[in-house]
Amino acid sequence: EDGSWILGNVLEYNPATQRYLIQDEDEVNRVTQLAYDDVRRLDDSSSNLRRGDAVLAVFPETTSFYRAVVVKTPKPNGTNGNGTWEVVVKFEDDEDDE
Repeated sequence: EDGSWILGNVLEYNPATQRYLIQDEDEVNRVTQLAYDDVRRLDDSSSNLRRGDAVLAVFPETTSFYRAVVVKTPKPNGTNGNGTWEVVVKFEDDEDDE
C-alpha cells in the first residue's frame, strides 16, 4: 500500500495472472492480492549476509519489515543444528545504539 512490507503466507498463486493471494500473518482475516514483483521469498539461511549489508528486517514483537543494516556478520545460533542464525541489525531511524 505505502511501500511497507509485511510478513504473510501465500494462500494461492495464479500463473495466468502472475498474482499471489497473501494472508497477513498478524491479521489472519486480511487477505491481499499482490503482483509477482511485490512478493519476496524469505531466505532459508542468513549465511550470505555480511556486516554492512542493507536488509529488510522484522522489528521485534511485530510482523512488519523495516530497513536496517547488519552490524555484525551473522553466525549460526548455537550447536543444536536447527538452522537458525543470530543476526544483529540496526534499524533506520532507531535511536538505540544496537
